[in-house]
Amino acid sequence: MSDEIYEEQPACHHADTTERDERDVWNMLQYKLLTAADPDGMDMTPEEVAVYTGMSVQALAMTRHRGAGPKCLRPTPRDVRYRKRDVDAWMDAGSGE
Repeated sequence: MSDEIYEEQPACHHADTTERDERDVWNMLQYKLLTAADPDGMDMTPEEVAVYTGMSVQALAMTRHRGAGPKCLRPTPRDVRYRKRDVDAWMDAGSGE
């Protein structure tokens, strides 16, 4: 038997990573809002809209698929963007899930 001692590696916790990622997205969104010439007309990614509204990215995608979510832009077939004013109008209308 070997006398080597192996240190236990901390377990990866997906929730911790997700929280950190959401915090990073939130911080970047705050920076964009503070520095944008027109914050209401600013484009937002689905990840930014998710942290802004408190929804998950998957729930946001489902509302988009059903046509019930905020108006979105598709600069390319695989790219989705939202204007902040459209997200705010959607939330003000009480359509948020």
